[in-house]
Amino acid sequence: MAEQREAETIILLKKSGKPTVKLELFASEQWADPMARPGVHRVRKGGIHGGKFLPEGQAGLVFYHLPDVLGMLGAEILGQPNPLEDQPAPHPMLREGSRCRWKAALAGPFLDALPHAVQCFAKSSPIRAYSGQWMICLTGGVGFVPCAEVTPLDHFGRPIPWPQEQEASPCS
Repeated sequence: MAEQREAETIILLKKSGKPTVKLELFASEQWADPMARPGVHRVRKGGIHGGKFLPEGQAGLVFYHLPDVLGMLGAEILGQPNPLEDQPAPHPMLREGSRCRWKAALAGPFLDALPHAVQCFAKSSPIRAYSGQWMICLTGGVGFVPCAEVTPLDHFGRPIPWPQEQEASPCS
C-alpha cells in the first residue's frame, strides 16, 4: 500500500549519468508518536516512484532536524553514504536498570589524563535520537548521553564485553 501521508517538501537530485534521487520530507505531526515534535521530519529516500524511510531497516520511527537533512543531501551530492545511517547498535547489555560507566569525551589534548568516568545506572533503555544516534538516559544527574560513551558493567564493576568478543576469544 502506498504512503497516504502528504510530503511537506520534495527534493529531486539529478546527477549526470545517474538515476534521479528523491528525498521527501514528511512533517512529524502526521504520526502519533511521543518523538514527533514540531520542527522535525521523517525522510523517505528513493527513486521517482517511491522509496523507503530512513534509516532503512529501523523498526521504530526516526525523525530528523533540518540540519541533519541538509547533511544527508550533501552526502548524496558527494556520493558518500549517509553518516546518520551508520550508527552502530548499542551494546545488548545496555538497558534500563543496568549498571554502567560513562566516560565523557573531553576536548583538549591535556584533558585526557584527567579521570572523567562516572559509574551510574541506566534510567532508560537506549533510544534512537532525532539525528539517528543511539542515546541512553543515566542516573546521577548525567541525563541523556550517546551510547558509544557508555560501557555496561557487571555486579563487580567490571566491563561486560560484547558477545562477539567472548566467542572470538580463545579458551585457555
